[in-house]
Amino acid sequence: MPYLQFASHGSYRLSYQDGVLYYAVNGCFNFEGVSRWRDDILMLLDKVGHAPFCVLVDLTRYDGMTQDALPIVNEVNECFNQRQLVAKGYLCASRVKFDMLYGQTPAISSQRGIMFRTLEEARLRLTGLLANAQPA
Repeated sequence: MPYLQFASHGSYRLSYQDGVLYYAVNGCFNFEGVSRWRDDILMLLDKVGHAPFCVLVDLTRYDGMTQDALPIVNEVNECFNQRQLVAKGYLCASRVKFDMLYGQTPAISSQRGIMFRTLEEARLRLTGLLANAQPA
């Protein structure tokens, strides 16, 4: 049987500034889309090194993902947990979408997660937490 590969679905933006790794996800992701996101985010995480950092996730335009993509999201969160993650903030229009992602990604449960209403509020709070973080 031939191997079927699908075009990647979902889009994202990544950045890293002042100790905050930011990513915004848009649409619905499949395995290929999440794999591409993982590769890009791990490359960016390598630039962070082992310094304390925060993550800010914008889920306001996130629509979900296929079941086979979930282990990859968990893998990325395990990488966060192995580094000096101080806190992880979420911008989310729907608490239901966040709860679904949280419930299907075990590595998230050990993170200090904070919900925010605005990007400005999130950045201010996360940089404040980061300023008080002690390097290992």
